[in-house]
Amino acid sequence: MNKKKEIKNVKYFACIPSLFLQDCMCSSVLIDKKYFLEQSNGYEGGRFYIIPRQDEEHPSFENALFYMNCISFEHESLFWLFEDDNINLFNPFKEHSYEMDPVSLMEEISQLKLGGVNGIYFLEIGRKENDEEEIIYLDYSLKYGKRKKELSLYAQALRQSDPFSEYLHYYRVLETITENNAKKWINDNLDDLENFNFGTLKASVKCLGQKKSNINLYDIFKSKIKDRIIRLKERGDVGKYFYNVNRCGIAHGGSELRDFDFSVNLADIACDVYVIKLLAKMSILKNL
Repeated sequence: MNKKKEIKNVKYFACIPSLFLQDCMCSSVLIDKKYFLEQSNGYEGGRFYIIPRQDEEHPSFENALFYMNCISFEHESLFWLFEDDNINLFNPFKEHSYEMDPVSLMEEISQLKLGGVNGIYFLEIGRKENDEEEIIYLDYSLKYGKRKKELSLYAQALRQSDPFSEYLHYYRVLETITENNAKKWINDNLDDLENFNFGTLKASVKCLGQKKSNINLYDIFKSKIKDRIIRLKERGDVGKYFYNVNRCGIAHGGSELRDFDFSVNLADIACDVYVIKLLAKMSILKNL
């Protein structure tokens, strides 16, 4: 059994239900050379703590949120960020009616969306040896500093349990990147999706009662969009369809409303959300 580490000097921590730091992976994860990212138990999942290095102050709440948006983007994992010197006070909404239990909410949404995916393993990009220990260096400000807004929208999309809301947030990423309705960008980049290198995001997947480790989550996503893209192209202008029919139909009322009908609209959006998701991710990665 793994012994839990005692986590000290905590001001910010996040609940990330699907993500795991393995004990055998490396000694430390260091963000912007200033803050360690730790878990009490690397196999447990759940709470991630931002710990300042010696002689460093705690990050601002805005920076802590940015770091978690980066982790969320890189690991396809939803999170909820907490600010409290006393980590036992786990519910910031205890005096209000909205989101009375955000931790359970994140766990339920994660399970709903990931299905047979039991867990996602932390990326080892940036892993280096330093003074006889291995450290993963995450230079998030340098890498993503110009795309804070887009990463925030992407993280919002991951927190949605409803495919209509999720679709809309991913589309907002494209609108922010392109600074227009993104119809032309979609048509110009759609064919790049199948062969685009999103990297390798290892996951543990349970299929037909068998648990399989080290499955690339992006292979699962790509398998969901291949046939859908063929059907979308058969309809004609995919960019126009994604914007005029889906995006505007979800965001606005009127005769062209895309409502949650438990039928055709829901089936369409549930398929299209994987396409728009990968388009949104690709648009950020192409514009760092």
